[in-house]
Amino acid sequence: MPESKPKPIPQLSPADIERFHSLYRRGAPNECWPWTGTRFKNRYGRFYHYYASYKAQRIAYYLAEGDPGDLRVLHHCDNPPCVNPAHLFKGTNADNMADKVAKGRHNGWRGPHPNATGSKHCQAKLTETQVLEIKQKRLAGARFCNLARAYKVSHSLIQFIVAGKAWRHVKLNATGDTPNLPGRDMDKTPS
Repeated sequence: MPESKPKPIPQLSPADIERFHSLYRRGAPNECWPWTGTRFKNRYGRFYHYYASYKAQRIAYYLAEGDPGDLRVLHHCDNPPCVNPAHLFKGTNADNMADKVAKGRHNGWRGPHPNATGSKHCQAKLTETQVLEIKQKRLAGARFCNLARAYKVSHSLIQFIVAGKAWRHVKLNATGDTPNLPGRDMDKTPS
């Protein structure tokens, strides 16, 4: 199957450019600038222009460096919503695949890359820092449903994290134990 070409960059008016810049949160030059507008399902920013949608990182690259042409716009930071031009570079689809494999984010035909765990897994919704925060907040008494809502994940994922059945590599204390919480033993089935 031949490789598909990226959608050409549209002609943007000053009002379009101003609207684009209003749809991300600008940080320091070395930080990620997350797209706050709508996103594609794969978390990449989506910029609408006359009923068509474009990848936000392509528009960001275009505004900073010029038209990437038929090349793809890739991330040094591996953060799909990031539109910081300092984190973007252009490359071929082969460059993108090689970058993905080198960074352990490859999801081949037979499932995720065997070494991709935690936030490096292609389907991860949380980072290791967030998982540690979840465990600490639960120990402090936070409710499962409130944690699930705050981190935009399912109630059951929070339960599995706290029980040590998901994100096992993230340890809460020096001994590597995640203490059991009273009344929330996940291993027992109701009688």
